[in-house]
Amino acid sequence: MIKVLLLAYRMAPGFGVSVVVDALAKSLRQQVTVEIAAFDIEGQWHCPIHRIAPTPIAVRMLANELAVTHVVAHTSPFFEILPELRDQFICIAWEHGDPTPHLFDHDRQERQRIIHVKQHHIYPNVDAVIAISRFVAHDIGWPAATVISNGVDHVSQPTAGIGQAAVGRQFRIGTLMRLGAGEANYKGNQLFLDTVAEARRRGIDGQFEVMGRGTDLEAQAFRDQGIAVHLNASDEERDAYLRDLDIFLSCSLWEGFNLPLLEAQAQGTIGLAFDVGAHPETTPLLMSNLDEMVAQIAAYHDQPALLAAHSDLARRHAARFTWQAAAARFLAVVDKLPKQPAQRPRYQSPWIIRLRARLGLVGHYAMVIGQSLRRHGLAGTWMRIRRRLTGSNKR
Repeated sequence: MIKVLLLAYRMAPGFGVSVVVDALAKSLRQQVTVEIAAFDIEGQWHCPIHRIAPTPIAVRMLANELAVTHVVAHTSPFFEILPELRDQFICIAWEHGDPTPHLFDHDRQERQRIIHVKQHHIYPNVDAVIAISRFVAHDIGWPAATVISNGVDHVSQPTAGIGQAAVGRQFRIGTLMRLGAGEANYKGNQLFLDTVAEARRRGIDGQFEVMGRGTDLEAQAFRDQGIAVHLNASDEERDAYLRDLDIFLSCSLWEGFNLPLLEAQAQGTIGLAFDVGAHPETTPLLMSNLDEMVAQIAAYHDQPALLAAHSDLARRHAARFTWQAAAARFLAVVDKLPKQPAQRPRYQSPWIIRLRARLGLVGHYAMVIGQSLRRHGLAGTWMRIRRRLTGSNKR
């Protein structure tokens, strides 16, 4: 019997991986037993979540306690743990991708190191690699990865009134992003502000809005430009916001999938994005630069019939992405893998090998020091040192 353990570092509102894990588990549970474990847990989810430390021992203990057969990691540092569990479980890395390190300032080298470790030590030492888009499979340097697109039917999908939101009220253009500085570069925060400024310069009369996780201080830069900010909204508020927009913009410079872009289209809202990352796989409406983006916004603003037609196109496009299809594709992958782990030794990652070597040196020199002290009649001193170092009262 298949029993799957899904691992993610964080299960919290506003994080795409959290939405994916929750929706995937809900769909998979119709056919197999599924458990979720995470280190950082916030909010309410469809499935109960086990809190777990991201260590090989903790994951192995929980997996044994739950009697799981397949361990599936969706994020670091659980990716790095998978090879050490392969002696007992079927292990799968489900990749959502890593934004290009040069889009970050503060931790660029660490991000590059994580990518290197996954390419050289993780992907070759797991049973399967899954990617959420063709772009991610290419970007992670593992083209053999099986592509399983995210679903989007976790949001309501209206069938009436598509493209009519602008009638009788102000034209609304919005985006959805986390507002913190850490991801501002790759999420295109400044590019969104530039788009708003150019649209206004060209006389587009509309209400520009942003929804996302952040603080009042982080939101102030948008409010200073006359942009309405919706902070830390619930899922229901997010759905209503996306549904009531006329156009959803994504100014992101890197996306492994871009779930909000499809969530908007599922609501019948046109989704515009720049031609980067996985955007060609998630929207048919791609722009190559800021001028094209603003020109397209102006066309919808001035032509209600075009807005209505493309809104219906967006809804029909998004309807193809379902969690039932994602679950079925995953189970097809599982069906091709061994039913039981092969007889293979426990994988030892390079950093653990180096750590054990250094611990061995510590043990060696401790033995040498102990022998020297005993030869000089200082055995009692050595025992007191050992008790102090180990916290032991054993004599």
